[in-house]
Amino acid sequence: MTQQNIQPAPPEARPELVLWTGHSNDVVSVAFSPDGEVLASAGYDRLLILWDPETGEVRRKLRVPTDWGLYSVAFAPDGERVAADSGEGLWLWDARTGEPLPAPPRLHGPFVFSPDGRWLAATGPEAQIVLCDARTGAVDRELKGLENYPGAISFSPDGKRLAAPELGERVLVWSLASGAIERVLTVPAEALERAHRESVSLRATVFSPDGSLIAGSGDFGPAPVWNAASGELRALLPGAESIAFSPDGALLALVDDDGTAALWDARTFAQVRKWEAHRGWVRCAAFSPDGRLLATGGNDHAVRLWDPATGALRCALRGPEHEVAAVAFGPHGAVLVSGYGDGAVRFWSIGGGELTRTLPGDGRAVTAMALSADGCRRAVAVGEWRGPGLLALWDLNARQVRWCQATSCQVASLALSPNGSILAGSVWGEQVTLWHAASGSPVRTLEGHDARSCIPVAFSSDGRLLATGDRTAAVRIWDASTGALLQELIAPSDPPWDVFDAIQTLAFSPDGRSLAVGNAGATVELWDFQTGVRLGTLKMPLDAVAALAFSPDGRTLAAGTAYDEAITLWSVRRRRCKRTLTGHTNSMRALAFSRDGRVLASGAADSTIKLWEPHSGRLLATLLVLPPEREGEASDDWIAFTPEGYYHGSPGAERFVRWQVGADCLPAEAYRDAFRQPEQVRRALLAKRRR
Repeated sequence: MTQQNIQPAPPEARPELVLWTGHSNDVVSVAFSPDGEVLASAGYDRLLILWDPETGEVRRKLRVPTDWGLYSVAFAPDGERVAADSGEGLWLWDARTGEPLPAPPRLHGPFVFSPDGRWLAATGPEAQIVLCDARTGAVDRELKGLENYPGAISFSPDGKRLAAPELGERVLVWSLASGAIERVLTVPAEALERAHRESVSLRATVFSPDGSLIAGSGDFGPAPVWNAASGELRALLPGAESIAFSPDGALLALVDDDGTAALWDARTFAQVRKWEAHRGWVRCAAFSPDGRLLATGGNDHAVRLWDPATGALRCALRGPEHEVAAVAFGPHGAVLVSGYGDGAVRFWSIGGGELTRTLPGDGRAVTAMALSADGCRRAVAVGEWRGPGLLALWDLNARQVRWCQATSCQVASLALSPNGSILAGSVWGEQVTLWHAASGSPVRTLEGHDARSCIPVAFSSDGRLLATGDRTAAVRIWDASTGALLQELIAPSDPPWDVFDAIQTLAFSPDGRSLAVGNAGATVELWDFQTGVRLGTLKMPLDAVAALAFSPDGRTLAAGTAYDEAITLWSVRRRRCKRTLTGHTNSMRALAFSRDGRVLASGAADSTIKLWEPHSGRLLATLLVLPPEREGEASDDWIAFTPEGYYHGSPGAERFVRWQVGADCLPAEAYRDAFRQPEQVRRALLAKRRR
């Protein structure tokens, strides 16, 4: 696949609604333009975003039509072009206009421009490194000797050498004059022993600005720094997901999966400062050309700009912040109740296409959430990853917390019985617990599962049965009122357990006769749990099953996945895929059918709720809570929009609205009169329900 698949729209094309927000998935690569006036960020949401680093404003959003995310971004040394890698191919754009440019075919993976801009080095189809003309794409030569695919590659500042890590423990350095391997860099066993590490896992290399050092970074291991001329190991720094030299070579920036960024003296290898940079994993780092800014990106979807001299935050470039953790239609289908990652519950009017009410959370990360079938009760657990947690139950009609109690560890899964009387859940390291929803007092504990993982739970439609599963592939059916084990549907497998066997999600059919079991291996199994007979196996297109929901008539099963962000609609009787729904840009979290089955709601980690017409697969509308003006504040702004671009929103929504017409990007007022049409949004939702 090449960038030629993207064509600019003709001037007379219908304007496309573009929301001027940040990323909705992990930010995995950042790069400054050579003049420092533009910052580019690439993410798993398939977006390349160009920012103004002084103001934090979005300048342009470029979307890649790929099944994969973006993995790296770089500017050409002249600043005229910007490139990104999707895992399927390289993509090139004019950095000023955003127009797509032809890219070298059959190249993918990590890439880099040579310092003089003449060459582009990238990964070829057979794990070799290919050097091609950066303008024409013509292949000049291939560098061989790798035993595995390379990680991120780098040129020396003089352009005479190229370094690449194998995805493992070695870094190879080639002389570009001869094409021969000049040096192989490794970490001696005694150095690993002194650092109390067993190995390194390198995914990237970078030369210091003067070319005297080569630093490596990777997954869950130390970051080695070598003398580039001799190959001597100079330092073994604490683990780094990404590493960058300051332009003057005085500092090394290391970012890691614990949410921190750190600066190290590149001469003495002493730590200068360290600070909390992101919530969760920090994926990438880059200095501005003048060294006055350090940009970082993380799996909290944010890009942040820091002052390296002080560690102070200069600017946060953010997208929608909180995933949609749960969705449920109200008793009459006119209201959609949604739970968000910040603990807030929001009520959307389906008939009005608008946000009508918000019950705020306390801002802590939500680890599990459940809504009762009637949308009147919500159980929510907050806490830190595998740390102490807090479990609470809300009466949504009264807008009150009924009870709240601490848990010894993070609550990993929750389910409310259909009538809202019993709450079931699993705490990390413990078995499944049942609580009285009215009081929070424990009813009983269900023993027998492997507690070293999330144990998904699901009630039958009449509330009499509870299904549970775990990482050993075991699935059990319990009597919810007595706690008696009725059926071991799938016996636990013997260790070592295959990660793809882990049970991720469960759903009973509306008639209570069958159970759908989704696992991490992209498979949904349908079982008659009364007889213990497997009725069929549904194979998902790509990856782990994250959410399941039966239609009210039981004829259709909706299954959402974690990494390709798709929803597959299956015929339960024929065991065949009816259609696939795409549009989310991050992992699926929740699915719910309306009571009449004519609308399917999907909630995802990209912060959006999408409303679909199941029988046609058509997207009806997207609902989104927009980012607040300042990080950490609650947001009152929202937007609902149709695929045609009609929208309805809060008064502040238009600060995010832009119109893409060909290569031009126009402000909200350019097409406000034509497209700010709340009635069109309502019609899109109601017309399908009246059929």
